[in-house]
This record gives sequence, C-alpha cells and structure tokens, in this order.
Amino acid sequence: MVNYDKLNGLTENLDHENLLCNAVEIDELLKDNMELDDILTENLFVLSFELLDMIKSNPSKYQISNIEDNEKVKALSNIIKKMELYFIEF
Repeated sequence: MVNYDKLNGLTENLDHENLLCNAVEIDELLKDNMELDDILTENLFVLSFELLDMIKSNPSKYQISNIEDNEKVKALSNIIKKMELYFIEF
C-alpha cells in the first residue's frame, strides 16, 4: 500500500530541485495499482520528464557523472513509466 501521507509530504511543493532530491524515495513509494489524483500524476510526469531532459542536456550541472548508472536518473525514468501506465489504466 502506498504511504499517501509520506508521498504527499514529498510532493507538496514539487519542483525540479525537490524532485531530484526525493526521486528515489518517491519512486519507492509508488506501487502498482495505486490511486493518485490527476493533478499529482500529471505533475510527477511532467516534472520528471523535464528534469530528465535537463539532466541529459547538462549532467555536470546536476553533479551526475554517469547518466546510465545513477540511481536518481533511474528513479526519474521509473516515475515516468509508472505515470504513463497510470494514464493508460485510468
């Protein structure tokens, strides 16, 4: 079961910086068959997609040396996939 209180706390004032700092934890909190409100789902998808694009464009700005083997980058990719599935299922 998704810990909604913790997820809401991590995503309350979501921006690129907060998402990067909390990507791994947010990814771990998101489970299959979850029910999120549409606004949170859209925000997570858009911000994750934008941030991943910004990291790929300039990884050194985000202190990421290896995009292929970075847990935050993997978490962002997972969040995007989960939100895409959410849009398809619901």
